[in-house]
Amino acid sequence: MDFLQPKRTISAVWLSKIAISCSKLIVTIMAIAEVEMEAPQAARCWVEDRRVYVELVDERTVSFPASKFPRLAAATPEMLKQVELRVQGRALRWEALDEDIWVGDVLSGRFPK
Repeated sequence: MDFLQPKRTISAVWLSKIAISCSKLIVTIMAIAEVEMEAPQAARCWVEDRRVYVELVDERTVSFPASKFPRLAAATPEMLKQVELRVQGRALRWEALDEDIWVGDVLSGRFPK
């Protein structure tokens, strides 16, 4: 009748595996939160001669040609100049063009064209 008795060692093994999985999940969540907190942040942005400039809070300045983004490429110079910072300086927004660009994507060179 031993086969009717619950196996406590199996339960302990499963609890151990669950605890390890939970701790790995917590570490992953903390790493993601840390990366999000360190996302690049812009202090200001502007457009000159169809080139978008972004000054970061650490005083670096980066730029890219508007031609790298289809909506910006098709925009008039007046529309391009209507850029605003959003999401605490982490994104560029052109309301009239319905275009959002993450500052981190610009710094990483992630362009659609």
